[in-house]
Amino acid sequence: MKARLILCDFAEEHNGKLYLMGGGWGRIQAGPPIQVALALILNLNREELDQPHKLAVSLVKESGDPALDAASQPIRIEGTFESGPKPSKDSGTVFNAPVAIKVPPLALGLGRYRWELRVDDDLLDVAEFDAMETV
Repeated sequence: MKARLILCDFAEEHNGKLYLMGGGWGRIQAGPPIQVALALILNLNREELDQPHKLAVSLVKESGDPALDAASQPIRIEGTFESGPKPSKDSGTVFNAPVAIKVPPLALGLGRYRWELRVDDDLLDVAEFDAMETV
């Protein structure tokens, strides 16, 4: 499985398509809470269809420590997904599974951060950004 993680202001999945607004940014304003979203495109092989997968995205500081929310808990979103069923032919085709995640408003301090995307505990993609005084 391969994946692509895109930082954006808004993301929604509808009928197998991703709709993004303000996508691809790498800087945000530190301090006041901001709304962000994560757009994921998961590329599954035929063998990975029709079975459950564990998905997790975690926000990590440049130091490698987890970023914490207002309640001092690590910022992490987890879930499961299943894509399928398997097609009747063994075509070797890669199947896309778009996913949109709306992240609760974040109030981050100055610094460099990264979202880490893991599926079945394998790190598939990382999206880095800076929280700055002014953007």
